[in-house]
Amino acid sequence: MSEKMSKRKRKRVGYNPGDDPIHERKYAVLPCYKAVLIGKQVKRVRCGNMIATKGLRLRYRQLKKEKP
Repeated sequence: MSEKMSKRKRKRVGYNPGDDPIHERKYAVLPCYKAVLIGKQVKRVRCGNMIATKGLRLRYRQLKKEKP
């Protein structure tokens, strides 16, 4: 992702990395899924967990994963 695009996404969510000291972050464990083709159907299969920070940073990370 380009620097310009990531800046736009941070602004859209309202996330400012300068206001997010690493020692004060709160974390959440989120389930991860992957798409598996079974026959002719695509099923979501759980493939583990992901540690993610809560709040605006988490929303920003989710936005980054979306296709433009």
